[in-house]
Amino acid sequence: MKLEMQQIMYECGVFRSYRGYAYFEKAVCMAHENPECLLAIIKEIYAPIAEEYNTTISSVEKDIRTIRDVLLRNDGKQILKKRGFI
Repeated sequence: MKLEMQQIMYECGVFRSYRGYAYFEKAVCMAHENPECLLAIIKEIYAPIAEEYNTTISSVEKDIRTIRDVLLRNDGKQILKKRGFI
């Protein structure tokens, strides 16, 4: 799962140099392991990531949103459809 996600991100032009890369990767893994945490995303995903990386919840949210925007701008939706994720 993690390797495939990294390949998709690379294919969409999202590289490890983005500050939110690690946050996004961690958030996707957390959501994959426990989809219930999406019901309280700030408490269950953003807060633990912020604590782990010693940053703020708003920073994590903003940086993950940036990664999402880059993915969508670079045909990420089409790539996810092609690979059967959506």
